[in-house]
Amino acid sequence: MAGGQIDVVQIDGETGKKVSEARALAIADPPVGGTKRLDTEQSQAGFTVKLKSISWTEDATRLVVEVTNNGAAKASLSAYDVVIQQGSRQFDLSDDDEGADELSDDINPGVTKKATLTFDKISRSRGKGYIEFEWLSDDYDIDSDNPFGFTMNW
Repeated sequence: MAGGQIDVVQIDGETGKKVSEARALAIADPPVGGTKRLDTEQSQAGFTVKLKSISWTEDATRLVVEVTNNGAAKASLSAYDVVIQQGSRQFDLSDDDEGADELSDDINPGVTKKATLTFDKISRSRGKGYIEFEWLSDDYDIDSDNPFGFTMNW
């Protein structure tokens, strides 16, 4: 055009490979602020919550959470109202979050679920934050009044 050269790429594909939700997010909105492995977990009555990693994008913070139910009854994590607190500030789930739905469904015994929670962007330079999850079990002999509280350090 106008005397210039144009390079055109043609892709001829016959198959596609499904990628995980976390991978799709990383491709669409890469963690430009870095990723830090957390690998911290807590268990109560056979129900385990593990914080896998935290990452920062241009405008959000992502927290990868894995939940395992090794108890005898269905259980669930309450992730809809979870916030990350840094000092006197709290950061809500982003309007773009889809992970809270996945983690808040009933989790049958023997099942592990993993999801990425997307929050409004928190400060990476502060080096820490606090998050707390409420949970419930269908086994009414279990006291699920104690939340899972994590101080995350990076």
